Amino acid sequence: MWRFLKKKKEPKQVETTTITIEAFPQWFTDYKVKYLKNLASSASTFNKIFEDHNAELKALSMKLEAAELLNPNITAREIDFMKGNRDAYQRSLRQLRESLRFPGDTDLIPFYCGKVKEQIVFFAKSSARPYAILQQFFANETEAISLQVKRLNQSIDELQELINSYHLDILPQVEQELEHIKGLQTHHKDLQERIIAIEEFVEAKKIEKKNNEDKLESIKQSEEYKNAQQIEHELKKQDAKIKEIHDEINNKFSVINTGLRKLQRVAFENEQLIQDYIDNPAVTLIADKQLKIIRILANLRRAITSGDVTLKDAKTEKTRQTVINMDNRYFEEILSRLNKETKQKQYLMDQFEANPTLKSYKSASSNILTLRHEIHESIERRNELQEQLKKIDLLQSVHEIEKRCNLLDTHIKIVL
Repeated sequence: MWRFLKKKKEPKQVETTTITIEAFPQWFTDYKVKYLKNLASSASTFNKIFEDHNAELKALSMKLEAAELLNPNITAREIDFMKGNRDAYQRSLRQLRESLRFPGDTDLIPFYCGKVKEQIVFFAKSSARPYAILQQFFANETEAISLQVKRLNQSIDELQELINSYHLDILPQVEQELEHIKGLQTHHKDLQERIIAIEEFVEAKKIEKKNNEDKLESIKQSEEYKNAQQIEHELKKQDAKIKEIHDEINNKFSVINTGLRKLQRVAFENEQLIQDYIDNPAVTLIADKQLKIIRILANLRRAITSGDVTLKDAKTEKTRQTVINMDNRYFEEILSRLNKETKQKQYLMDQFEANPTLKSYKSASSNILTLRHEIHESIERRNELQEQLKKIDLLQSVHEIEKRCNLLDTHIKIVL
């Protein structure tokens, strides 16, 4: 009966609004205010409708209250029974009428229908028994109320249809998508800033690396560096001379190695020193400042002569002859040579270390290696961040917002 009063939200042709993603949040806030005002304006028509429903139900309630029994034969007990059920019915009806007060707050309009629907269902359940009993006494009056409640329910359905046409559920969806985009934009900006910072860092390190390379090249062209190279070459030659003496000592002891092992078993002193000469003769001789080896070899000669140490005939003679040759003069002479070459090596090392370019050369070379590592690590990290940047899909979220907004009475195109 009230359909002619309802302002339906009619679909309309709208032009496409193009807006940047930065300007969209404020645009949507303003649009939402206007959109809800439009809903409130359309829904306000129902205020009069529900006032009329309330007035009609009130009038019918008063009519039921004033109705008189037409059957004079009804007992007092039946009358009391009727009144009790009429009071219960009227209480349920009052609760329903109280729920019909139309909300003044626009935000509450979408919840109004559900609230009234709940009261209609509650009224139907709570008044079912009183209604059935009152039908026996006031059939016309209760039937009129029932019909009015049905009309009220129809009006609620019409208001709900209007509210549904506004797709109010889309508004929070758009706001949620906007928050998602805001998070993506913040992350996107953070990644871009970090990438720029890394690229600036890499460029600075490349310049620093080039400076060290130029410094290194300049050092290589200097006379001091050439002298250092010559000294380094001399040091290698000196190491070779020292190694040659070490090999000579080791070879000498290799001849008497078996004899020393057998002496070690029968000797009661210097067992560990004998083992050291067996394992590493040259190093042990350098450490043997008291030249205990001379006494050990004398003991070996006596042991071979006495038969305490027995060797194969050929081995016995060769060992004996070698031990005889390894006398005081042998050790003095070979240690003198070793000492001379070692001192010469130390002299060269002192010259090498004193070279003014050496420290600068080592520093520049070390810096270049460190800078290469830093540049490589930074580029790897930048590439990782760039991959993360590619995965940020703002366009998909923008399309979701456009799709949802286009279900409203607007058509937008958002540009990034």
